[in-house]
Amino acid sequence: QNGAGNNWNPQGAYQIVSIPDELEIIHTPSKNNPAHFDIIPKDTKTTTVDFQKLLNQIVTKPVKEK
Repeated sequence: QNGAGNNWNPQGAYQIVSIPDELEIIHTPSKNNPAHFDIIPKDTKTTTVDFQKLLNQIVTKPVKEK
């Protein structure tokens, strides 16, 4: 269980296990990727440094292929 900012490995899909209350996940589809999501701070005044600290607190786990 690594935070997104720690040992992030972009290969494969990951399930988000937990996310800090200060962040939210929004659906941002495009023509090329209708299943795209972004993680953004709830407070628009969040600094880049604070945002990165919050991102580092996200817990993920790899999704096993079926």
